[in-house]
Amino acid sequence: MANRPKKWLPDIISPLQSAYVPGRLISDNTLVATEVAHFMCKLRHREEGFFSLKLDISKAYDRLEWKFLQAILTKLGFDSKWINMVMSCVMSVTYAILVNASIQECTRVREILNTYECASGKKINFQKSSVVFSRNVPKELQYEFAVVLEVNCVEEHDRYLGLPLRVGKAKMANFRYIKEKLTKKLVNWKFKILSCARKEILIKAFPQTMPLYAMNCYLLPKGLCDDIHQLYASFFWGDTDDKRRIHWSSSERLCLTKHEGDMGFKNIFAYNLAMLAKQGWRLVSKPNSLVARVFKARYFPNCSFWEAQLGDTPSYSWRSILEGRPVLKAGVKWRVGDGEQIHIWEDKWIPNYSRSQIHRPENSTSFDRVADLIDPHTRSWIAPSVSTLFSPEVAAQILSIPLRRRAVSDKLLWEPKKRGYFTVKTAYWIAREQVLRNALASTSQGDPFKELWKLLWKARVPAKITTLWEDRSRPPLVLLCKALAWLEDFQKAHATLTAPKQTVKHYWRPTHESRVKINVDGAFLPSQVHGGAGGIARDLTGQFMATFAHHIPYVNSAKQAELLAIRTGLEMAIQLQLSYVSIETDCLVAVQEIMHQQSDYSEFAAIIANIQEL
Repeated sequence: MANRPKKWLPDIISPLQSAYVPGRLISDNTLVATEVAHFMCKLRHREEGFFSLKLDISKAYDRLEWKFLQAILTKLGFDSKWINMVMSCVMSVTYAILVNASIQECTRVREILNTYECASGKKINFQKSSVVFSRNVPKELQYEFAVVLEVNCVEEHDRYLGLPLRVGKAKMANFRYIKEKLTKKLVNWKFKILSCARKEILIKAFPQTMPLYAMNCYLLPKGLCDDIHQLYASFFWGDTDDKRRIHWSSSERLCLTKHEGDMGFKNIFAYNLAMLAKQGWRLVSKPNSLVARVFKARYFPNCSFWEAQLGDTPSYSWRSILEGRPVLKAGVKWRVGDGEQIHIWEDKWIPNYSRSQIHRPENSTSFDRVADLIDPHTRSWIAPSVSTLFSPEVAAQILSIPLRRRAVSDKLLWEPKKRGYFTVKTAYWIAREQVLRNALASTSQGDPFKELWKLLWKARVPAKITTLWEDRSRPPLVLLCKALAWLEDFQKAHATLTAPKQTVKHYWRPTHESRVKINVDGAFLPSQVHGGAGGIARDLTGQFMATFAHHIPYVNSAKQAELLAIRTGLEMAIQLQLSYVSIETDCLVAVQEIMHQQSDYSEFAAIIANIQEL
């Protein structure tokens, strides 16, 4: 029931409501609120006065009038049966900013709040509500406005949605609560007798996840991140108040993966940068969202996010997002649409080539945008121009980039993911490379036990066997022999008899429906830049109807060849004037991407879109 209206929620829910709507995050409200608080704090010399009003709803769920909710849903056009199944609707705390504040406007705001209480049945708790004025509003007027609104007048709102609303110079003090909460939890755990394997699970379940909410909006101080690393390292190695045990690996090296010879704990600072990169991704991928419009109007009204600077008196949330921008920039890539937004020599858009590998020829002054290399009428690459500007290898990669049949805007995609969607997990690996350079450099110089670590941690055995730190005082050779002996015994105890594989012969079968079947296939040689596609159409009895086979001059993967074969098969069905056909291919990945309901950001999105349009 909750999933059905999701596709319509963005259209019927106000952009001021960021939670519970697909594509929006509750952190959007936090970022907008921090910008408001920062603006109020820095405003001193303007004639216009501003105030922000924070309202607390008393028992919002209990006081909601169901008649009010039913009237709203009916007004929106929902079916009466579905309306009857809806049980709750809770609204979030909001901020209101007034320009040219006056007694009359304050009185009007109070009347609106009274009307809202009567209509919805909710009760505003004015004792817990508060108002903050910009610093250019005289104290006398502040007192008068507060009296009219019947709320407390405060210097600044302390917290919003559990986070500090404004972060000043004392950043360690603003986020001290994270360290205090974590310390209290780990102190309680220290009194329990736990193996290293259980300690590992506890650390990954709580100490590494507890700061995530704050890290979503703010860059935690590097010193605080180091303190957090030291806290869980102390817990892992068994330190007590009376005795500090030997730390066999530094807190930095504990963040190396198990394949690299350590415990695979997350580096808090690197993960913080990855989460801030996500906020930057939302600014460029959802430019019409409320938070994106606020930040663009405030910090980069005349340029793109990639060119934006700190600006005058920036908020700490904006500073934090800019700290995550290098991580985002390292992973983004342009998907060619009409080519108008992509700079040929400065942006990353060519498959398998970075910006540093592309050099601009001296005689190419007339070629700046990718659109200069595309014929707008045929929607194809201008091969002579591409071959003149680039080497044969690079030109082949460019000519293999698929273009959509109709012009669409260029799109940014996240290169580490096949479908082009941003994920914090993949961004973390990029940030990790930047933060842990020294530790990673030591492992890249050559670890003789690298392959052993991989086999050891991949072994399907209990964690107490793979966690060998408890026997660290023994010689390495003894430790290795013991581990291998345990592994052999475990595998023998869990050995299962496997039946011999039987080869299954596949024959052509007609479809269950009364449809023509078209079997298609694509071919690609990795050592070359060309491929081929072919297909055959049969009726219900298996009789031949038509076929196609052609050479693909430029292609860079087997999946691209398979997708082109499917598209050509559909085009053949249209030429044969077939209304209902079934396309059969041996590429499951291609079928899954075509049938996927979400938008595709991958480099093959143009071909997939053409197939879906057919």
